[in-house]
Amino acid sequence: MRHHAIVLAVSGLLTVGSYTFAAEPPAAAIANSRDAQPVGRVTACFGQMLLDNGKAGSTRILSRLSVEAMTTSQITPEQRVSAGFFLDDNRSWGFGVSMITRRDDVASVPGRFGWDGGFGTSFYVDPTEALIGILLCQRMPPTADISLDFWTSVYQAIDD
Repeated sequence: MRHHAIVLAVSGLLTVGSYTFAAEPPAAAIANSRDAQPVGRVTACFGQMLLDNGKAGSTRILSRLSVEAMTTSQITPEQRVSAGFFLDDNRSWGFGVSMITRRDDVASVPGRFGWDGGFGTSFYVDPTEALIGILLCQRMPPTADISLDFWTSVYQAIDD
């Protein structure tokens, strides 16, 4: 089985879909963009461990059952309704990750799990495609469009 890792860190000039970011970042942002590289690698390792049912190489980190519990809906329908701001109609929440429950676009694959950050960061694991996708950016105000463009591009790039 092939595993894919996609890491995208925003700094300086970047074009994703129809969005181009060309602002010259201040020194603090440049320092933070260097920090994104190790964060991306660590996040990819975490995603790979989840994709491998709790194992990192030959070392067991989490039990297979723990990973299954994390990636299975743990909320009631009533809780899901009250969490609408965070979950949309096609998502639910496990232990620490949200999961896609039904397809409503090319990137919303049932069984895909992960989370979206408040400022545009996005991390998901898709066991069906053996895919780990990571979008590292800090946008204020946040916009869902860059995340949607990123994930659509990721899934369109899959070449069966």
